[in-house]
Amino acid sequence: MDMTELNTLTYDDLDSVSKLQKSRRYADIMQQVEEALEGSVLEYKKLIVDCKQLLVDIENEIVIVQNFIRDKYRVKFQELELLVPHPIDYARVVKRIGNEMDLKLVDLEGLLPSAMIMVLLVTALTTKGNQLPEDVLLKTIDACDRALDLDSARKKPSHASETPSSSASGYKSLENVKHINVAANSSTIKITTRDLSLNYKPGGHKSFL
Repeated sequence: MDMTELNTLTYDDLDSVSKLQKSRRYADIMQQVEEALEGSVLEYKKLIVDCKQLLVDIENEIVIVQNFIRDKYRVKFQELELLVPHPIDYARVVKRIGNEMDLKLVDLEGLLPSAMIMVLLVTALTTKGNQLPEDVLLKTIDACDRALDLDSARKKPSHASETPSSSASGYKSLENVKHINVAANSSTIKITTRDLSLNYKPGGHKSFL
């Protein structure tokens, strides 16, 4: 499924289309990352490849969840998705506003720039939205939490101390590994050794685990 298809998805049951976090593959790769950063034996080249693909899948999963949130929340505040297009910012704002109709009662400081908050307040005065039914609101907030969890997973920065272990596959000993940093800020999955540096950048994706 490509990004165009993802952006046109409509559905009522998020679990029927958003399955990544419950998959065995997702759990296994995340576990391998944790073990590697704790100093266990690491097949680092394979882990980089696995992480690279997983991060693409996470980006796609966030699009799926964002579409679900937008489909539900348009009834409440349709203009919001245009004013806050970034999926994670959108999820945070939706979760904060909830079913509140008077945005002056909602503290959005820290979520958006002051100028954007003013735009939202003005727009909210003229929107024709309605409160969501309780069951729909709960599904929407759950989807926001899922989007935020995915965002945390993809940009989790970690460091591993030196691990005195050797690789059975003939690669350099892990005792040479200075640190492993899977970081969103650098947009890079990086493994740095004393004499080897590997950088992988999936095209078009801005952040990583």
